[in-house]
Amino acid sequence: MFNIYYNNYEIKHDKNYLAFFFGNFSPPHKGHVHLINPYFNLKNVKILIYIYGDEKRHNIPKHVSLEIWKIYLKNVKNVEIKFFNQKYDDIFKYKNIDIFLNIRDNEYGINTKEYIKNLYGELIKKIRKKGMLTHFLFINRLPYISSTNLCNDLENLDFYLYENITLEEKKHIKNKLCSILKKKNTD
Repeated sequence: MFNIYYNNYEIKHDKNYLAFFFGNFSPPHKGHVHLINPYFNLKNVKILIYIYGDEKRHNIPKHVSLEIWKIYLKNVKNVEIKFFNQKYDDIFKYKNIDIFLNIRDNEYGINTKEYIKNLYGELIKKIRKKGMLTHFLFINRLPYISSTNLCNDLENLDFYLYENITLEEKKHIKNKLCSILKKKNTD
């Protein structure tokens, strides 16, 4: 029904992939980028990022997460960023996809076949009907990098931001996040 991989995944050049990356990204940080970076600008890989967003814990609006993703990925040609769609319609608009690669961080370590079937069973069935194989890739996250840590460590935001952006872009993101998070802390 599906295959599970941990930390390493080999892209075959004779297959077409849809790399699916789903999460709150509230806000996106370098740990998120680290998980999908190996697939940037590969001709046979399309990357679809689904922003679930508006997580109450961090108070970062979806549009701010989208803005940050666009800055991080400005030089990535094979990526599309969308807001969460419960029907997952965007997955099926891509043509000639052989393998649906669901990329997740290995945050909780509970990624058993049973857990995945319970969470993604209906989606996996839809993907199979379209003739695609389903692979799950769980990657260990970077140590100390999380949206929670970022939101609680405003003095050290550079540590959490993606390295491959300009100083001006970093300043813009830091100003945006600080204004939101400082306001949250005073409410």
